[in-house]
Amino acid sequence: MNLDELGRLLPQLAGPSPVAAGAAKLLETGIKVIDVMCPLVAGGNAILAGELYTGPAVTLYELTHKLKDNPDGLKLFTLLPMWRDAPPGWSLSVSLKEQGLADIPRGAVEHFFLRAEDGPWTASRLSPLDPFDVVIRFSRKLAGARVYPAVDALTSRSRLFQTNVLSAEHVEIAERARQAIAALSAAGPPAEGRADALMLERALKLQNYFTQPYVVAEPWHGRSGTTVSLAESLQTCREILDGRHDDLPAEAFYFSGGIAEIQANAGRPLTSGPVTPSEAVSGSSMSQVVLINDDFAPMGFVMPVLKHIFDIDHDTALRLMRQAHHQGRVECGIYPAAIADAKAKEVQDLASNYGHRLSCIVEPVQPS
Repeated sequence: MNLDELGRLLPQLAGPSPVAAGAAKLLETGIKVIDVMCPLVAGGNAILAGELYTGPAVTLYELTHKLKDNPDGLKLFTLLPMWRDAPPGWSLSVSLKEQGLADIPRGAVEHFFLRAEDGPWTASRLSPLDPFDVVIRFSRKLAGARVYPAVDALTSRSRLFQTNVLSAEHVEIAERARQAIAALSAAGPPAEGRADALMLERALKLQNYFTQPYVVAEPWHGRSGTTVSLAESLQTCREILDGRHDDLPAEAFYFSGGIAEIQANAGRPLTSGPVTPSEAVSGSSMSQVVLINDDFAPMGFVMPVLKHIFDIDHDTALRLMRQAHHQGRVECGIYPAAIADAKAKEVQDLASNYGHRLSCIVEPVQPS
């Protein structure tokens, strides 16, 4: 669908906005990055705009799971990019059914699925989405940096910041968080002796704090989903930015829930993340992980490997598995070298434990 046309159709699809009527109120979701950086409007509408492989549909169903019993209701529009190389006969509705997402009760949450060309969400491309109360923008760079949910706090926005609904504390913390993440994104690879090293370390902790396991994605990542109150999220964001948690390593904040869990995470081993978006796309010390087909490892083993170790959705995993079968190898992703090595080792160890000969290699990526 043409995005300008979408902007014109919104009033008919979504109805009047509580913001325009002067009756707006915040709808708390328990998803940290959304509640702090782009809070939803109760009874309003929001659009989830994603590039390929960034997970807007998963966030759609997590929001549905969390908000299905809310009496105010919510209209959620999910703008999905065209999948040009989808397998023959592929269907979005069938895919959602196979992943168990389509069976999640919706209650007061309405869904609208829209299609558009894939591509980066520049300011001009985002402008037709202005009529929406909330725009939640998903970034391929963040997904590549294993920031899940891959919500771009710099280009996502909520009309609640234009009202007096939010507390002064909320507005202040969101602005400080936005400035910190912007500095982190612009910083590039870390260097010794930087004057702003402490500020960037806090910004990285904040970015990692905004990662969070979802309830609806538990079958993929094997972690219990979390819900964090807005009050706790705001308090923890302030404490991170003020240096109250300088004693905790950045890794402790990654893919967790509240601060109590984070404090218990200190010293835990991580096979992935956390990295900055600039590291994920800079081409510096990056490697790609390549899966080598052996014609013997069963589909029932390869599919979980692709989905769980590389965080690949069901349809993409199926496509990659077929590609490996026909071409003999398939690239599973590009990561900082240490993470790529850890992922390849995880695949090899798992294959060995199950008696399969599936192999994984790591190849350096030359800076562009």
